[in-house]
Formats: sequence, C-alpha cells, structure tokens
Amino acid sequence: AVFIVCALFLPLIPMTMSCLFGWLLALIIDRIRNKSLVTTVFSLAFLAAYFYLFSNMNSYIAAMVQSGAQVAQAIKSAVYPAYAFGAAIMDGDLMQLAGFLLCCLLPFGALYVILTRGFVRIVSSHRGAAKIKYRQRALRVGSAGSALLKKELMHFGSNGMYILNAALGSVFTLAAAVAIIIYRDFPQTILAQAPKLIPYTGPLAAAVLCLLGATDIISAPSFSLEGKNLWIAQSLPVSGGRVLMAKAYMHIAVALPPVIIAEAAVIFMLRPAFLAALGILAAPAAMTVFCALLGVVVNLHFPKFDFISETAVVKQSMSVLISMFASMGAVILPAMLYIWLLKEILSGDVFILIFTAVLVLACAVMIRYLHNGGARRFADLP
Repeated sequence: AVFIVCALFLPLIPMTMSCLFGWLLALIIDRIRNKSLVTTVFSLAFLAAYFYLFSNMNSYIAAMVQSGAQVAQAIKSAVYPAYAFGAAIMDGDLMQLAGFLLCCLLPFGALYVILTRGFVRIVSSHRGAAKIKYRQRALRVGSAGSALLKKELMHFGSNGMYILNAALGSVFTLAAAVAIIIYRDFPQTILAQAPKLIPYTGPLAAAVLCLLGATDIISAPSFSLEGKNLWIAQSLPVSGGRVLMAKAYMHIAVALPPVIIAEAAVIFMLRPAFLAALGILAAPAAMTVFCALLGVVVNLHFPKFDFISETAVVKQSMSVLISMFASMGAVILPAMLYIWLLKEILSGDVFILIFTAVLVLACAVMIRYLHNGGARRFADLP
C-alpha cells in the first residue's frame, strides 16, 4: 500500500519542477529578442550535461557503492524527498511517508496557485524586447542569389527546433574538433593498441567526418517549410533553379564551416601524409555539398505542405527520413565495399579520393537537375 501511494504522488515532483522551469524560461524568453538562440543554447547545455553524466555514470556508481553510508546521509540532507521515498517503501516508516507526501503536495500546490493567478497575464502579455534604433547607412545592393540565401538563413535561425533537429551533426563535428585537441593522445593510444590501423588513419578520419556531416539534414525539410507561402517563391522574378539552390547553399553555409574546422584540427593533430591530408580535406567537404543537394532533390519529390508546426516537418517528414538514410548509406556502403573487396587492390588514401570524385560527379548531376527538371517541377507544384 505504501508503494502504491508513493507511486501515485511521485509524478508531482517532476511535474512541479518542469512547470517551474518552463515558467521561468517563458519569463526570460519574453524579454529577449532572439528567442531561438536562447532555446538552442539551453537545449545544447542540457544535452552536454546529459552526455557528461552518462559518460561518467560508472565512476559515480562505483563511488556510491564504496561510500554508501555517506551518500545516504548526503541524500538525506540535500535531497530529502528521495530519502523519504526510499525509507517509506523499504522500512514502511509512516513519518517518512508523510514527509514525502508533503514534499510532493506543498510545492505543487504553491506553484499551482501562482500559475493560476498569473496564467492569463503570462500567455497574453507582451513585454517585448529593446527596440533597434535605426541608423542611417549607405544602401547596399545585393544579388538575387544573396537575397535568397539571406532569407533562408534568417528562417533557419529563427526556429530553435529546426536548428537542434537538423544541424546537430554540425554541433557534434565541432565537439569532435575540440575533443581531438583536448584529448590529443587518444588517437595515438588507439593506434598503439591496433597498429594495423596506422596505414588507414587518414581514410578513417575522413570517413568519420563524412559520417558526422551526413547527419545534418538542414536542406531536407527546407522546401516543405515554404508551406502555404510556396506561391510567393514561385512568383519571384528568378528561376526556380536559383530558389532551390539557395536552400542547398543555406545548408552548406551552416554545415561546411564546422567541417573545415574539424578537418584543420584532425590534420594538425595527426600530421598525415599529403594524399591522406588531401582526402581529409576533400571528402568531408564534398559530402557536405552532396547532402545539401540531396536534401533539396528528395524534398522536391516528397514535399509536405499540410503541416501544423514546422517541427513536425523537420522531425516527421518522408524527405528527412530518406535524406538521412541515403546520406549515411553513401558513407557506409562504400566503406563496406572497400573493406570487403578493394582493400587488397587500392590504398585507403586513393579510395577516399575516388570516393570524393564520385561525390563531386553526383553533385554536378544534382545541380544540373535542379536548374532544369527540378525547376520545372517546382514551377508546376500547386
């Protein structure tokens, strides 16, 4: 019976904490102009904390096992609800049960009263952010292509969920670049334990960067996100091919700089030979361009305009799924082909350069398609 009572009231604690966090976050975001930036930073910070705790979980568990009494006393002092919950279930202590129930009900009730009294004001008020003062400057005239690219980048930057779900590969690529500099001895340790991998250091590094780049799906939902405003893009005094290419350029503008930074870090730390360095530089960059163009081509054939929120397009559309698996397959399948059939015929560095040439050829084919058949398909869409 005690367990059932505790299980029924336990959800009130995370519910109270999540409501409090959401309320405070809403108050903060309501006063900030760039809301997507705050959302992205908070989410990435939470993700980093999660990965840090997960990677160190074994050491934490071992420390808790070695000093069980001290941990129990610390939990009792700092996290009393958790201690009361355990004592009530294990010992059947009714006093601890009462303490646990009070820890569940009092914060929940207090937050309920606060949110009830101020809910209408929270959802309806608009405090706004500081206004931007106009400053007279010289008028700069840009090309149609740069205007389209700027429009795509502004749309991408205004949606935190779009950034988090579509550009997480770029975040991991930057993290990998930082990690290889901080843990500079780690690659050498791996190679010392597996000396057979030494001739394939460059190709392996290029393949890892290609795989990280393949997880970016920035361009895959970009065409669908036009939604009901598709007619505006169709009525612009520019060719459909330029409109479609702007979406690919947006992907490249976001995803390529992290790749270049990671390439520079890998080359600086590994000091590979010329051919290996050339493969590390060329293959991930070509893979980024390939993924950008592939996402637009696939999305052009599998658009999703009947959406309620943009998050649904980014996370659930067919074009995103196809682009992600096709991009990752474009890395994994050639790697398997080399390991099983071509390892004895070609060196890894030469194979990476051939792989890069194939990617460049595929990019040229897709660019030609977007300017011709893709542009006609874009113009004919209802």
